[in-house]
Amino acid sequence: MRRRASGAQVAAVSAVVLIATFNLGGWHLVSLATNNLEREFSRRLLAIGRATVAGLNRERIERLNRPAPRQLIEAKLQEVREQLGISELFLFDPDSLVVADSRPRGEPRQAGYVNLEPELLKAAWGGRPGVSRIRLVKDVPFMDAYVPVPDLSGGIPYLLAVEDSPRRLAVFERIRSQLLIVGLISAIVVLLLAVSQVLAFRRLLEARRRASEAERFSALARLGATVAHEIRNPLTSLSATVQVVLRRLAKTGKVDEELLRGIPEEVDRVDRIVTDFLAFARESPVTPSSLSPASFLTEAVRKCAPEGRVGDVAVTLRIDDDLPAAAKADGPKLQQVLQNLVMNGAHAVQSAETLGGEVRVSGSIGRAGTGKPAWVIAVEDDGQGVPEQDRDRIFEPYYTSKAKGTGLGLAVARRIAEAHGGGLRCEDAEGGGARFVVTLPLEASA
Repeated sequence: MRRRASGAQVAAVSAVVLIATFNLGGWHLVSLATNNLEREFSRRLLAIGRATVAGLNRERIERLNRPAPRQLIEAKLQEVREQLGISELFLFDPDSLVVADSRPRGEPRQAGYVNLEPELLKAAWGGRPGVSRIRLVKDVPFMDAYVPVPDLSGGIPYLLAVEDSPRRLAVFERIRSQLLIVGLISAIVVLLLAVSQVLAFRRLLEARRRASEAERFSALARLGATVAHEIRNPLTSLSATVQVVLRRLAKTGKVDEELLRGIPEEVDRVDRIVTDFLAFARESPVTPSSLSPASFLTEAVRKCAPEGRVGDVAVTLRIDDDLPAAAKADGPKLQQVLQNLVMNGAHAVQSAETLGGEVRVSGSIGRAGTGKPAWVIAVEDDGQGVPEQDRDRIFEPYYTSKAKGTGLGLAVARRIAEAHGGGLRCEDAEGGGARFVVTLPLEASA
């Protein structure tokens, strides 16, 4: 399922990238084409306007208010319009009144739209010709050039307006309209992809949650069977011991103290099994509080080994001077981790039957996996060690090499360490045996 989800996400992201690239590329190309066309139209209009003004008779310009000269100039304008396919050419005065037109209308008219760009007109009246921006008239695009028309004295009584053919400029609006449609469609596609990804992500989270719950229920079921089996063994032993003690008491009237000594051991075994089961099943969050690392380690080791020993195995503690005065951690849960590691170490020494073997606990400053400072708690023993191929498996639930174990202690211990933002690993001790290292990042616990 994860592979399918990842494939769908890659496909969706690829589609979004392709659509975005297409649209951005399209807009870029159209912008370049539009700019080039506008520059071409501008140059063409200015060239036509300058050539037309140069061909006008200045004496006729002086007498433009008379019918005959006006008709000759309008004939010239009409000739240029027809030959070059220009939409319209006309002369207008400072009051925007058209005085000569390539399409004679018989009476003067106002060129109202020429005032849409006052800065451009101001420059043209000052002797600098220019071209307007594209404007729309009833959804039809137009572009105009304004060229000064000088008289015999060098003054500028009129401007020549040259209007480009709307058939040439219509390409702008068609391209823009098409890109707008493509952009809207692309936006809808991207939106649908985003919605589908959100829904897919939610389904994935729900599937993972259900899978996690199913796995947890399955684990608890297997664990329940394991716990039932493990509890049955000490209970059977307790029952047998009590029956023997009662029979001997009935016969001799005396209690066999040797048999009674085994009862606390079996009770402790049952308690350990139930404690591990509850710790694994509850999965309660850690609640860090401020504590002194040195004081915590001293008290925790004392609780694990009240007289400095677990059975016949000595337990020692070394605390480095560079430990911080205070840190944040969940003391009871960290005590549970240390208790498990110390008891496992003692059991390993006893199983190896190492003469003078001991369990060594130390507290120091080291480095976390991220390279940042960490509080390091190490527990090493003189047992036979842990084979390299088993160093990851020992932290899995139910995995145990003990004859009387549930395989949950180390799984719970690692989970507690990771809940603190740290970790728990197993490595070789320097003199042989195993070394379990708990790291707690100081920035998370300080």
